[in-house]
Amino acid sequence: MDTFLTFTFIGLVLGSVYAISASGLVVTYNTSGIFNFAHGAQAMLGAFAFWQLAYGWQLPVVLSALLVIGVLGPFMGWVLHSVIMRGLRDTAEVTRIVVTVAVLLGMLSLSHWFWNPERARSVPMFFDGAAISVGGITLRWHEITCLIAAAAIAVGLRVLFVRTRTGVAMRGLVDDQSLLTLCGHDPNRLAALSWMLGSTLAVLAGILVTPISGGTLEANLLTLLVIDAFAAAMFGRLRSIPRTFVGAMILGLAGAYVLAYMPTDWTWTGNLRVSLPMIALFVVLIVLPQDRLRGAVSRTRERYHVPTVRSAVAWGGVLVVAVLAIRLLMVESAITTLTIGMAFAVIALSLTLLTG
Repeated sequence: MDTFLTFTFIGLVLGSVYAISASGLVVTYNTSGIFNFAHGAQAMLGAFAFWQLAYGWQLPVVLSALLVIGVLGPFMGWVLHSVIMRGLRDTAEVTRIVVTVAVLLGMLSLSHWFWNPERARSVPMFFDGAAISVGGITLRWHEITCLIAAAAIAVGLRVLFVRTRTGVAMRGLVDDQSLLTLCGHDPNRLAALSWMLGSTLAVLAGILVTPISGGTLEANLLTLLVIDAFAAAMFGRLRSIPRTFVGAMILGLAGAYVLAYMPTDWTWTGNLRVSLPMIALFVVLIVLPQDRLRGAVSRTRERYHVPTVRSAVAWGGVLVVAVLAIRLLMVESAITTLTIGMAFAVIALSLTLLTG
């Protein structure tokens, strides 16, 4: 019985982190119609920034968490919307997918430039790993914090989207922006707010999940770990926050029970636990009626603006200066990576001669 209760608690804790991350995906999809594949990378950057503040620069842990969650998270979401996502309005689905995947890869490269991947980093649990015992089960305060945060976010998002004027307007943003404008709302402001909220939830999930998963900071692993929340978001059909939280808890419990009750001599037990979210995602995509996953009918006509020669030269100069400035902040081993990246960028740009 103790084993069952222990692993049930572990599963609920992991599910709560999945729920926090998945709710951010649902928020941005509901308001923009864009499935943000870079969501996990945002969580990863938040975790690295928290480590830098709390353990690299020795700032208080509480202050570091507040700065990352309250400042970096919203700022990252605002920048993504203002610089990239706002320009994806009325574009085809394939364009949105490619852009968000490109943002994910860019964030991964950014983390490698600023934080040498060859150096080991770890983030311990909050409250110095302090715990309490309830019925023979050890409950760490960090894990309890995850559960409380998930419950508070579930209630808060429900109230926001159902009970508040701003939340209702955010839900209608993806359906008819012209009607929202006639009602006195600013679609750009609402979209920016939704991306700021989604980014904040991603950063919070990244900070909470790192100590639970062993505490080791590794960019690729952390990005993929939060991607497991994709399956939870699909449980809610990318529309329902309550169903998303239920799906996240099911995934967390399933993973914990696999570790608890699968025979230890089975070499594939660990791989099955890691693969469970992807298996669940595949099943949901097959079983779920596809028309239920679509939002409002969106216009896919894309308009392209050809820059003038003067603006092209000016922005080219800005790019050169930015690359030189970034190079000064990079470790020597990353310079070759930057060179290869710029070469691939030139190759990718050459494709516009074929695509227009």
